[in-house]
Amino acid sequence: MESGTGGGAGAATAEDPPPPFAPLPPPPPRVHFARHDLFRLSDPLDPLVKLSVSYAFAQSGRLATLEADLDALLEEVRPIPETLAKDGVCHFTRRDVGKLIGKTFLLSSMANLYSDILDVPDFFWDHEAYLGIYERSSIYLDVPDRTNILNSRLDIVQRLLESLSTQLTNEHSTHLEWIVIWLIVVEVVLDLLNGHGLSNIFRALWP
Repeated sequence: MESGTGGGAGAATAEDPPPPFAPLPPPPPRVHFARHDLFRLSDPLDPLVKLSVSYAFAQSGRLATLEADLDALLEEVRPIPETLAKDGVCHFTRRDVGKLIGKTFLLSSMANLYSDILDVPDFFWDHEAYLGIYERSSIYLDVPDRTNILNSRLDIVQRLLESLSTQLTNEHSTHLEWIVIWLIVVEVVLDLLNGHGLSNIFRALWP
């Protein structure tokens, strides 16, 4: 009796259906780029897909503003190398160069310190499935390459202005040295004119 019961239990266990397989995860959302800057979303009704693309567009728009500011700065800096190549001197004052250096540092800070152009938005830390959409959109809009070009051009402008500032500082120092020399000459002449300095010189020249 006991052996029969055990055999029946074993047969029932063998006839149990296998556990069902876990369902496959849904495919990750995607974005496709067509001609004429048209975006085709894999799920147009998903607001997070649109948000991921919007992050890339926002960074691209911010970068376009900085690029326009850099173009305006380059127009102010353009006469410097042209004048140096033509006349060998620059007609900018130290104050003018100081203002341009300040504008360059401000633009560089806005691109790298006070802006999130180079950073991945915090949104994608919690929604990694949408990170690929953001990265593809950012690459399509040339955000990484444009940012590198912007920083490279800022570095060139900064080196130019620093060299010019050093040159103007040296010229100012030389000018001050000549002023000191002429002041000493004037003081010596006044000392000779006062008292018997001038008569002693005449007596020494024509005894």
